[in-house]
Amino acid sequence: HASSYLNLLSKKLSSDEKVERTLLAKYIDKFTKRQTTDYFIHKDLDGFLRRELDFYLKNEVLNLDGVEDAEPAFIESQLAKVKLIRKIATQLIEFLAQLENFQKKLWLKKKSVVETNYCLTLNRVPDELYPEVIANKSQLDEWIQHFAIDEIDGDLDTPGFTNPLTLDFLAVNQGLVLDTKFFEDEFKERLLASIADFDSQSDGLLVHSENFQALNLLQNRYREQIQCIYIDPPYNTTAKDILYKDGYRHSSWLSLLRDRVSRSTNLMQKTGNINVAIDDAEVSSLKFLLDEVFGRENFVSTVVIQQNPGGRSDQKHVAVSHEYLHIYARNFPHLSTNELPLSEKEIKKRYPHEDNISRYRKSDLRKTGDGSLRIDRPNLFYPIYYSPKLESFSLSRVDASQIKILPIKGNLEEGRWRCMKETVQELFTTNLLVERRNEGFTIYEKDRAKTTEKPKSCWFEAKHNTAHYGTKKLSSMFNSVPFAHPKSVSTVLDILTIGSSNSDTVLDYFGGSGTTAVAVIEFNRKDPQSSRKYILVEMGHHFVDVLKPRILKSIYAEMWKDGKPVSTSSLSSHCFKYVRLESYEDTLNNLEFDSNKTKTLKQRTESDLYKDYMLKYWLDIESQGSNSLLNVAFFRDPLPYTLSIKKPGSLESETKQVDLIETFNYLIGLRVRHISSSKSFTASFKEVTDPELPNDQVKKLVVENLVPDTDGPWWFRKVEGWVPKNVFSPSNEEKEHTLIIWRKLTDNLARDNLVLNEWFNRVREADQNFTFDRIYVNGSSNLATLKQNDDRWEVCLLEEKFLKCMWQDNTE
Repeated sequence: HASSYLNLLSKKLSSDEKVERTLLAKYIDKFTKRQTTDYFIHKDLDGFLRRELDFYLKNEVLNLDGVEDAEPAFIESQLAKVKLIRKIATQLIEFLAQLENFQKKLWLKKKSVVETNYCLTLNRVPDELYPEVIANKSQLDEWIQHFAIDEIDGDLDTPGFTNPLTLDFLAVNQGLVLDTKFFEDEFKERLLASIADFDSQSDGLLVHSENFQALNLLQNRYREQIQCIYIDPPYNTTAKDILYKDGYRHSSWLSLLRDRVSRSTNLMQKTGNINVAIDDAEVSSLKFLLDEVFGRENFVSTVVIQQNPGGRSDQKHVAVSHEYLHIYARNFPHLSTNELPLSEKEIKKRYPHEDNISRYRKSDLRKTGDGSLRIDRPNLFYPIYYSPKLESFSLSRVDASQIKILPIKGNLEEGRWRCMKETVQELFTTNLLVERRNEGFTIYEKDRAKTTEKPKSCWFEAKHNTAHYGTKKLSSMFNSVPFAHPKSVSTVLDILTIGSSNSDTVLDYFGGSGTTAVAVIEFNRKDPQSSRKYILVEMGHHFVDVLKPRILKSIYAEMWKDGKPVSTSSLSSHCFKYVRLESYEDTLNNLEFDSNKTKTLKQRTESDLYKDYMLKYWLDIESQGSNSLLNVAFFRDPLPYTLSIKKPGSLESETKQVDLIETFNYLIGLRVRHISSSKSFTASFKEVTDPELPNDQVKKLVVENLVPDTDGPWWFRKVEGWVPKNVFSPSNEEKEHTLIIWRKLTDNLARDNLVLNEWFNRVREADQNFTFDRIYVNGSSNLATLKQNDDRWEVCLLEEKFLKCMWQDNTE
């Protein structure tokens, strides 16, 4: 039986659209297409279908062209048909629109953070945590895999590798990058609590997510915070085997890109810029799209980059060797850019002469070309007197030994100088020189060397070669090529040089192999004045396999060979956070439908109401309470809130804890200053007399004692930071200082709030700078009763704000 089954699967299909395809191959292709095909959600399916219905009824049913000659009875029959078709079609449209709007709602929902971890060099880790670092085998294994620390030999002065590691080894290898994913939550909490003003200390953020969802969640936190955006989206061509899906129809590709570019505009500063790499396949379409999003008035330039000097061998007739970079400003009049630095070799080539001040090139002080005659500017014809003995200049004769020099041309025509007398006089001391020429004298200005130049629109330098400065550089880190056609790091460095300054944040939401982050790290390593930050977004398994390991390696060492560091002599102190978001598919997979609600409604309501419910409200009602739609019941205890999350690059799912704390921080746009360690307590209570109570209620319950206890039922964790008072105008520097209190609730709300009040009073007394404008706390509380005369804070229900921000469209 098995052999006959195998024979059947191996049989070639004569009628198949693909020649010589077997039955097994057909079903494998079908499965692959189902798992990899991208579907687009219609933004207004109801309106679209109703317009199509009207067009169909007018042109296909009524036939208005022949209505003048038609019999009244025929017209009546046609109108009856129109009414019937419209009635049936309208119900179908309402039902289909419900399905599509429900998907749209889920797509636009801010996705939850399901993983938060941190990577930081050991010089940022408190010494008291080192023993736990040494004891962590998983961390050691990663350091061996990524950094080859097992090949570090010691000498008389420095310790070498041992297993287990030693405290001395960690002390002299401060560039090792610790990853909190290998440690328990309690360790992570203590580490975070040791870092003051965390957001300013962090150098980067990696988001493991589909980029639309990431941009959606980052709106409040990074609105008007990004100076430079660089993206290298899929080129929509079969030219290269990249890990993105290429080959969309033009309209679908443009739709995909437009949604993401539009979402990112709000994140740009007024002085900001966006740089989009593209090739010939979509260069024109992309230009129209960017014109639409940013306005043609904000177009800066299209740069041609020769990234493949040898040309593509798969091209007919002409071997394409270039690609393009479209550059747009958020607001052109406010655009801020920089010049590109010149190399030492280029400076020496352009400025071949040198004196005791600097390098220079000679520039004839006499005007050349058009308008260079005395009659053109008579006031610029005047004598300059030169003393060969003193090597000095003057505008009037001082002694008889001076030589009178006039701007006379070689053909004895009277020319003119380039500068007014006042300007020339400023050059006399150090910036003029005289040379004898054709029995006369010529005065030259010393054109001093510049170290930068305005960028040009054609980049043909060898450093832009993708094969050498992209692929080769990446393969040196991994001893393989884990990502096809990575961008040249030098190209991205030039883009960042032009588009960003020392303390700016750079965004790349097509992160790929992480070249943008690597460029920022190299920038900061070479320039002590630079403290640029990066945000990268990428999805799929290569976030774990390529992007993050490459960034770790770039932090640890600059030069690599055969997957091992060449030198680690220069410490690059660094810290970045990486988060993983719930995906749209995860949201769908975690929906739970309560059909009992529909059954109950059907039994209790009339048929017309039930039909209206099924056509318009069925999905919203039945899905209420699903974890992926934020089940507020879990806010009683924020720790065990979980979702089933699909593993990257796999159809398998795993249960992941939702990081409600981190999710809420992004939803409200919190700039985190401090995240405390969580603390648990037990409490005892007693009744005391309260003269303010009525006679029949003379006693009230109070906390007698609140004692720290790791197994205690009352758990607290606080987050401190600030948000802009106006989230849509964060640049006005008006801040709302914010305290967020997360706690576990028991079944006794009265006791929960008594413990909360006692804990709050202790926190306030211990903090001399307890000045907040807003306090969020989960669960109903009476914190407001603790306000003192000089307190300005307001108490808000955390769940209410969470729900509002999660469903609110904050892109406008």
